[in-house]
Amino acid sequence: MPSDTEPPRTVLMLLCLVAVGVGLSPLATASMGVASDNDTEPTPPDADVPDHTAAQAQLSSTTDTATETANTTTTPTTTTTATSTPSQTPNTTATATRTPTRTASSTPNTTATATRTTAPGTADAPQGLTVAGLSAPERLRPTEPYTVTATVRNPANETRSERIEYVFSGSTITNRTVRLAGGASREVQFELTASGELTGTETVSTGTYVHGVRNASGAGIPRYLRVTPDVDLAIEAFQAPATAPGDREFVVLATVSNPAGTTITRDVAYRLAGTTISEKTITVGSGEQRQVAFAVTTEQIEAADSLIQRGRTYDHSIETAGGATVSDAIRLRSEPSARAAALTTRDVQLPSDLREDTRYTVAVTVRNVGTTAFDGQFVYRLNGTAVATQSRNIPSGQQRTISFEIAYADIERAAQPLSTRTSTQSLTVGNASLASEDVTVHGRIADTDRHTESPTPRQAANFTNDPAEDPEASRATCERGFFSRCGEKAIDQMTLTLIGTLSSVVAILYEMLSGT
Repeated sequence: MPSDTEPPRTVLMLLCLVAVGVGLSPLATASMGVASDNDTEPTPPDADVPDHTAAQAQLSSTTDTATETANTTTTPTTTTTATSTPSQTPNTTATATRTPTRTASSTPNTTATATRTTAPGTADAPQGLTVAGLSAPERLRPTEPYTVTATVRNPANETRSERIEYVFSGSTITNRTVRLAGGASREVQFELTASGELTGTETVSTGTYVHGVRNASGAGIPRYLRVTPDVDLAIEAFQAPATAPGDREFVVLATVSNPAGTTITRDVAYRLAGTTISEKTITVGSGEQRQVAFAVTTEQIEAADSLIQRGRTYDHSIETAGGATVSDAIRLRSEPSARAAALTTRDVQLPSDLREDTRYTVAVTVRNVGTTAFDGQFVYRLNGTAVATQSRNIPSGQQRTISFEIAYADIERAAQPLSTRTSTQSLTVGNASLASEDVTVHGRIADTDRHTESPTPRQAANFTNDPAEDPEASRATCERGFFSRCGEKAIDQMTLTLIGTLSSVVAILYEMLSGT
């Protein structure tokens, strides 16, 4: 039984733990990456520095002297000597000596801050121009010229000068030295060509690359750039009505084929009288065909070009970005036509399932019960996608049979990729449906995913993303240690060893105090 004067074991254990915590605090601070008072931000070695005036050079020299003096007076020995000097030296010497003594004895951070702010625009000023916006192409052909425009901003209050770089596939291709007053911004343009100079080869290969603009510290905005083959798509099989109705939409179709050995992505546009009415982007695999369809209204045409008039005939076409085109003539109707509500249907023939290497007949008998003739376009659709069209004129009181001969390949070109599932097929006039039924579409047995384009491997961006410009950047993560926050340094091996040793000492003391 311990005596009354023996301190409780619990108190001794707490004292040991407090001593261990006090001893570890500086080690943990150093190992977790906490900045000390003397830490300063290094200037990038390759930063461009503008020409200094004589006053700026003198100010820079004065700043360097002050910094060195503050560093020499941080030790207690130097401070004591400097304090005792004024009593034995003239006033001028005492004044010069007190200045660094007060600086060292007060807050060194104040001196460091003064050093950074007293020489704006010089090599001692921190670099920090930011890339706030980027306009860059997403697709190019080899040898095609292009322009990249970046918005550069100075978030500081003082003037700063920094090198802004254009980066392609991890390499700096060209740069501009930008000088901006505090709070100012400007656009910086880079004129380039998609050639081998970007990759250090004879020609730039097709594929997906990372390019963008960054500052000298590496922070910037990346973009993906796809270099496509220097081969254009071919276009044929144009389908369109000879007369465009004035009160409902009509559909224009064409078949696009890819003769190249790799997948090609192109912009395709519908144009009337030389004016682009609608545009979309399509991707066609090597040796494959795709159908492209545009649903257009006369109101949409008139909105695109106010000079277009109803009752007149115009040339219209479907064109690819590479110049391939297929065209015909169309008349914009001005007189009224019977509406789809005036049509009655019977003898509807629609397939129940769609299988490869098979042809199908889609038919419907239509009677015009209206008082005026019907002149319009019938469309066979699968899940809303136009597969085939047919324009017919049906006088008042008469009937016509509308028939489509459809091959599985036609459906595949229009509504790919196809997989085995239940879909909806319909016969429509404009936006009105005349007949609709479910149909089971069977995907290809041996090569179901033949038309599914495999994604092009993308290079990872090697400079800092801007979350506002790149959605993928907002999902980025960072490494962290067990005792450190995200972005800080983890505890090193030596510190962990010391912690383990001290923990063993505490355990031994505990055993000694608790022993009988």
